[in-house]
Amino acid sequence: MRTLKLIITTSLLLIGLFVGFLLRAQDESLEIYYFDPLNQYEDIQLSFVSTAKNEPIITFESEVVTLNSLKMVRFSTTHISFEKAQLKLTYTKIKEEMPTTVEETFEIVLNEEYKRDSVYRYYLRNNKLFQTAVELNNDILYATFDKPTFGSVVIKFKTLHPISDLTKITLKEGENELPIEDIRLHGDTYFFNTDEIDIKKEYLLVIDFLELEIKSYYVRYDFLYDDGSFMGKYNYFGNDLGANYSETSTTFKIWAPLLKNITLNIYSTIGEKESSYAMIEGNFGVFERRVPGNLKNKEYTFSFERYGKTHEIIDPNAKYISHDNKRGVIINPLEANPRNYKSYSLTFKGTYVDAVIYEASIEKMTNDFSIPNNYKNTFYALTRTNATHPLDSEIKLGINHLVDLGITHITLNDIFDSTNSLKAPNNKYKLKSSSKPKAMGELKTLIHKLNEYDIGVIYEFNINRPVIEALELLMPGYYYEHLDGNIIKNDGNANFNFNNHMVENYLSSTISYLVDEYNLAGIKLSPLNHFKVDVVNEMYQSLLNDNSKFIMYGEFGLEPHNKTGKINKTNLRNVSLVGVIDTRFKTLNNFFNEGTADLREYLLKEPTINFQTANINQTFNKLPNLSSYKESERAQALYMNLLSFGVPVIKAGDEFNDYGEYLTYDYRLTQWNFHRNFKDLIKFRQTQKSLKLEEHSDVKKMVLYKHEGNIITIQITNLDNQYPELLFIYKNKFTSNEKIILPVGLDTEEKRKPNDGSLDWRTIFSNDYNYVDGIYESEHEMSLNNNQTLLLHFGEISGKIVEIPPRIPEKPQDNTGILLKSLIFVGIAMVVAGIFVTYFILKPPKENNS
Repeated sequence: MRTLKLIITTSLLLIGLFVGFLLRAQDESLEIYYFDPLNQYEDIQLSFVSTAKNEPIITFESEVVTLNSLKMVRFSTTHISFEKAQLKLTYTKIKEEMPTTVEETFEIVLNEEYKRDSVYRYYLRNNKLFQTAVELNNDILYATFDKPTFGSVVIKFKTLHPISDLTKITLKEGENELPIEDIRLHGDTYFFNTDEIDIKKEYLLVIDFLELEIKSYYVRYDFLYDDGSFMGKYNYFGNDLGANYSETSTTFKIWAPLLKNITLNIYSTIGEKESSYAMIEGNFGVFERRVPGNLKNKEYTFSFERYGKTHEIIDPNAKYISHDNKRGVIINPLEANPRNYKSYSLTFKGTYVDAVIYEASIEKMTNDFSIPNNYKNTFYALTRTNATHPLDSEIKLGINHLVDLGITHITLNDIFDSTNSLKAPNNKYKLKSSSKPKAMGELKTLIHKLNEYDIGVIYEFNINRPVIEALELLMPGYYYEHLDGNIIKNDGNANFNFNNHMVENYLSSTISYLVDEYNLAGIKLSPLNHFKVDVVNEMYQSLLNDNSKFIMYGEFGLEPHNKTGKINKTNLRNVSLVGVIDTRFKTLNNFFNEGTADLREYLLKEPTINFQTANINQTFNKLPNLSSYKESERAQALYMNLLSFGVPVIKAGDEFNDYGEYLTYDYRLTQWNFHRNFKDLIKFRQTQKSLKLEEHSDVKKMVLYKHEGNIITIQITNLDNQYPELLFIYKNKFTSNEKIILPVGLDTEEKRKPNDGSLDWRTIFSNDYNYVDGIYESEHEMSLNNNQTLLLHFGEISGKIVEIPPRIPEKPQDNTGILLKSLIFVGIAMVVAGIFVTYFILKPPKENNS
């Protein structure tokens, strides 16, 4: 009975704690105070937005309140259960001739610093969040030094309220006041001249609005960065920023020409501060410090003062980040190298059309239930070479799955963590058993293992990311595109400002480091239209000099704010060595939904006014999400994509006709036939020169394209191919049992002469069992089903067969092993020789007793 009471009491206590926890969680609420100082808006509404469907999921309650003598609208909601979300602000502008409704979206991240008594409290003005109402009511919107005019220093600024003759304006540097001359207004911006300035000092603009109080704003340097005098003095061309380790010392370098002083902080391997050093400024605004001793695995930060506050930052060039994401880590990269690292050479010859690229992520490929829990979400999960499905040992996982599929390259988008540095491997995917810097070694092992199986690794270098805070603190307004002092963002992501030299240096040196250190076979640039033509060409040529097989391609994204000099669809000829994802899929979409659109441009990779590629090598074929299509339509689209000209790019899951969040190997159990067809078509295109034409002129000469009604045929005649005549037939979902008459194969005697195969149409591939192994004469009438895909050949030239190299790794020559074996052999020989000499030569004669 006593035991029963104890159990009941314990259960009630646990239930009480659980309920209390729920009540405490439910007590958390969110308040956002919206401030409209000019009273120019009405019908103001605020709501959460589902980023997946772009639809409101929660609407706030609202009321008008007065706070610190300011009239505001308070939006509130309870039971919040998110860490990060999108908000939508909707309002109507009433101080215009025609009132207009405006929508703005912005991101909110719950921060404990903003929390008071279980309430997260923010202040909102326009679409910018503040922590206090004091920050909210700053009537100086923006102030920066402008480009010098006739030797004069110019400051321009914007205010919420107009200034008058009674308004007092002061420019301060510390306790010193600088003269202000010729205040003038152009549009909504004020200008004035002042004395010569020192960019290593901070200047405060102070405006006394009288009845609206005194406001201040630190003047920025946004428009001085591309001035000739600044660039000549501070543009740095080195690629050695960051921590450069050796066993006897480590040299630290950071570029920050606006700062007077920077402190280097060294921490122990467990994050305890050990020492600090003053960085020494050298040429070009680079601060440097050499610290003697072996600092391997120590952690470090930089600290400095900016706008009256002390900031401690992670080095934006750190090659490794601590497991708690607070500091950079000093590493010896050689220790992370697997045995025989970089000793394998891919059989890929370097011609883009020979590649079959598989786009994926570690997260997508390593979360299936078939993967043991301790390996989920790790580099190691993809590294295992003997992994099979627990329900069917014939189903291969990880590397074996990729080898079985027949790809030549894999593009991974999450192997590096760009939160604090673009150079650091993603700690999220290291094995969880150690807090030491293991991610680098595990990532290198993965890349090395893929190389062993003749698969090159391409990294998707995506620069449309959240702001790296250290860059903005070091050089406000330099690295990212700004508008009136605010970083321009799309869905929380910022755009790098390529007009500034050190942005190019930062990105180019990062890519060069990643390619060299991690033995990458290629780089995907995303969004491609955010990169400048000359930067990409220079970068590619540099990488190509080190690796003639290097692949560089990209994908277009949202339009950049500044398009000057950037890559676009009409100047692709200017980056002729860089591939680009062909975005003209809508014609294929129309083929399935209307049955009338011409697919010629997409399937034949023809250049157009709005897609001016220099050659077929430039066109990379990737389909968008097809989850809204029927299964038969998805399959046909994927078949067409694999068999079209250009470079096939497969999204992880395409091989299973699967569009889930994670790669689910179970789909092979239900999509076995499709998966087999998918593999067969990859293998087929790898052996056919006719599918790997490189020039637009070759397509015009060898290809006959017809689109009649609901049927597309593509006939390729190439006497340098194993199958000199290929015929692709695609029938959409409209009007079943539509008929087609096969063309005359190899229509002249001259074309038939080199053949040693049968001169009739023979089926290579069909998604319909009725046509498998079919043999047909020229001008035979065929009846096609809905979504029919058929591939036939006429004749064969056995001397033109392309052999696919084996994908099983051959171990490179291991000199260490040979030396060890040689020493063992010599040792054994010496032992045998010693025994022989001892027993047969040096053995004493028997004594004669007679």
